[in-house]
Amino acid sequence: MVPFKAEPPIQEELFQENPKRKKSRLSWADLLKRTFQIDMSICVLCGGHLKFSKAVIKRDEIVAILKTLGPPPAPA
Repeated sequence: MVPFKAEPPIQEELFQENPKRKKSRLSWADLLKRTFQIDMSICVLCGGHLKFSKAVIKRDEIVAILKTLGPPPAPA
């Protein structure tokens, strides 16, 4: 077996703080768009750009948000 010595540029890339790597994961919005053709970055009412701000997963937070929105509209 012969030891392998990597060339200096390759060794330097391994220790860089921000190596130039391809992003390996898609955002949840991109996954929804790809899978279900749902574009979560566009408002369905006005066509404006939407920005993700927070994922609400705690039950008490969800209940509080739904109370402020009021009851859903009656079906047409």
